[in-house]
Amino acid sequence: SHLTLAEGTLGAIRNFGNLTLERVAVIDSTGEAARGVVVNHGELLAARSDFSFNEIHGSGRDTGTLVNFGKLTLIDSQISNNTLSRRYPSLAAAVVLNHGHLTINGGNFSDNHVLDEFGGLSSSAVLNLMGGKVDGSADLPVRDERFDIASSGL
Repeated sequence: SHLTLAEGTLGAIRNFGNLTLERVAVIDSTGEAARGVVVNHGELLAARSDFSFNEIHGSGRDTGTLVNFGKLTLIDSQISNNTLSRRYPSLAAAVVLNHGHLTINGGNFSDNHVLDEFGGLSSSAVLNLMGGKVDGSADLPVRDERFDIASSGL
């Protein structure tokens, strides 16, 4: 709790167990080929936390600021000013890429940017894939999200 994780070069967190983040900031992390800034395979609870100003460019896999394969719960957390892109058209990109069980209660998404050079499977907020489940009990403001499809140059 009350921790800042900053400037990770291959993302910041890889969880395979049971992790609770309380008032944690995950900021300024980057990754050229990383799958995500936070990749969860276990159970991850983030309460009143901040995931902001992270960048993943040219990922060779499905990518997101937060990538969930397990159980991810976000409570009153901020996800803002993140930038994503991918290397191949067959991949998915989203600020939160969910393959597992995602619960969102409060918080907000703002000023995130997904650059899609391929015009494929992308989303600026939450992309739910492969039988994933999303639920929650509160309104979630989503502001100024950007999803750009690059021109073909023709």
